[in-house]
Amino acid sequence: DDAQTIAAILNAPDLLAVTHCLKDYIASTLAARDVIIAWRLPHGSDHSAPALDETHDGELLAQAEALPGRLARSADNEGFALCIADGDLAAQGLGAYVVAHVAADIDDAQINAAFPAWLRTCISSVLDKSNLRALVSRLDQSERLQHALFAITDMASSGMDMGEMLRRMHQIIASLMYAENIYIALYDRAADEIRFLLFVDTQDVALENVSGVITDAQQARIPMQRIEGGITWHLIHGGKALMGSIPQIASQVSGQLVTLGSDCHDLLGVPMIAGNSVRGVIVPSCRAHPGADPGNPRTRT
Repeated sequence: DDAQTIAAILNAPDLLAVTHCLKDYIASTLAARDVIIAWRLPHGSDHSAPALDETHDGELLAQAEALPGRLARSADNEGFALCIADGDLAAQGLGAYVVAHVAADIDDAQINAAFPAWLRTCISSVLDKSNLRALVSRLDQSERLQHALFAITDMASSGMDMGEMLRRMHQIIASLMYAENIYIALYDRAADEIRFLLFVDTQDVALENVSGVITDAQQARIPMQRIEGGITWHLIHGGKALMGSIPQIASQVSGQLVTLGSDCHDLLGVPMIAGNSVRGVIVPSCRAHPGADPGNPRTRT
């Protein structure tokens, strides 16, 4: 009944659970089939709900998004799309967009009646809670970033040796994101080569037969020609940060991306820049999705 639906929605642990509740309710109330829920959320909100299959009645969804609160019907009257929310959220186009198929003889009034005020209020409450969770998460991330910046500042003026500084830098980066795999390398423009200062990887046992902090200045030197087209090469020549999966990064670089080393799930590559020159790179990465932030990384040259 309505009370059970309200309780199920409001007590759901996340948007995925709310999605399942809504799909069951709509299928039962309207004898609907092929029910899809597409969430449109405030910036930074929880995106745990499954994304809409864009091939599924995309035109209907576009019509509903163009006029939030208005029912969109397909030409054969079997498909419909509607935004469920109330008040300001609905006016902003935020809410749960329903895309489903029903019998052609079910009219607009019957469909609208299946989404009463109490249901719209429940969805708005879910969105409000999602927005609050996102705000708390952003504040927590901001605090962690501030602590990391203070730690780097203290470290820079501490006089600690390079090896300890690199290990500490790895710890600081790992406090902000998944960084079990990482490498830090300097670029020698005159020699057109890179020199690795730190190389930590869970699968590639070693780089040039060394790993960890590399103190010997003659070790782990690689000519740029040898890694042409690789991520490090693009970071140095492009001078811009790269983030995402390998296919995503391939779309961010100019020219071909050559994959070197073991495969990775996500990677964050940051060029170290002084003035207008790239002096090196920092690249944390991850082998398999650890379920952390989108910047999750993983190593490859």
